Amino acid sequence: MNQNIIDIINKFESDLTNALREHALESVTGLLGSVAIGEPVKARAKSLTNGAPAKRLKKGGKRTPEALEKLTTTLLAAIKKAPGSSIESIAKTMQVATKELALPVQKLFAAKAIRTKGQKRATKYFAK
Repeated sequence: MNQNIIDIINKFESDLTNALREHALESVTGLLGSVAIGEPVKARAKSLTNGAPAKRLKKGGKRTPEALEKLTTTLLAAIKKAPGSSIESIAKTMQVATKELALPVQKLFAAKAIRTKGQKRATKYFAK
């Protein structure tokens, strides 16, 4: 093959590789915001929560009754605002983990404040 063609192919391969690397870096930077890649995980988590430190309970730790009541009230408001949403989407809008909503959902069912349609991951929540 002509050396000129080989040089053109090699340059194209190099340009394409560089463009893909830049795009990947921009995507990661967009997801992480202005967090530096080498930054410690705790600092990264803090920056992703708008400066507020992430509150985590110890394994087996319990929430206070006030915090649980507040979360239950917020959950009911979120369900009323977006009826027919899945628990994953509700948790995402509330910025909490899905597993943190298990007990508040049980409390709302016991109070007959919500109903569901569907099964397992296809469950949709509605306020009564």
